[in-house]
Amino acid sequence: MEYVLDKLVGFLIFSGAAVIAAMLLAYFAHDELGILRYVVRDDALVSALLCSGLFAIVLFFSRFGRRR
Repeated sequence: MEYVLDKLVGFLIFSGAAVIAAMLLAYFAHDELGILRYVVRDDALVSALLCSGLFAIVLFFSRFGRRR
């Protein structure tokens, strides 16, 4: 049970960090470069979602890296 909770906490931390990075990138691009926030934020959040999904697959797939 603790092993599953460790994986879940790691996944939530990874996802939270990805969302924070997406928001910071959007604010930086808007303030420094003059790009609209939603243009950068949408792409960054989609990328964070895809990375989080791949991370979840690798993390929770029990046979990853094992030979049959």
